[in-house]
Amino acid sequence: ENKSLCFPPSADSVPTSMGQEDHVSMGSISGRKLNQILGNLDKIFAIELMYAAQAIEFRRPNKCSDIIEENFALIRSKVAKLEEDRLLKPDIDAMVALVKSQAFTVNLGSK
Repeated sequence: ENKSLCFPPSADSVPTSMGQEDHVSMGSISGRKLNQILGNLDKIFAIELMYAAQAIEFRRPNKCSDIIEENFALIRSKVAKLEEDRLLKPDIDAMVALVKSQAFTVNLGSK
């Protein structure tokens, strides 16, 4: 879906008035598409983080780095381990809210 949203709106502009160039701003359409893409990315990141947390569960009792463990605990505070089939939409919605909150710890390297 994001790939199709990246198609430039200007490509849909067609000449009018007997070939006279029609100056039309496609900025608002591009902005709307960008907003859709960003919303999709929030969902993609949320789902990927849920999958990563589930993968960490499979590797227990092994431990990850402190930063990953901290982020894992944050994910688990919102989404429980998947042990049997359940509807995932509430989990995805909770994770999207968590992604948007920017609560995750990020290692920016040494200063």
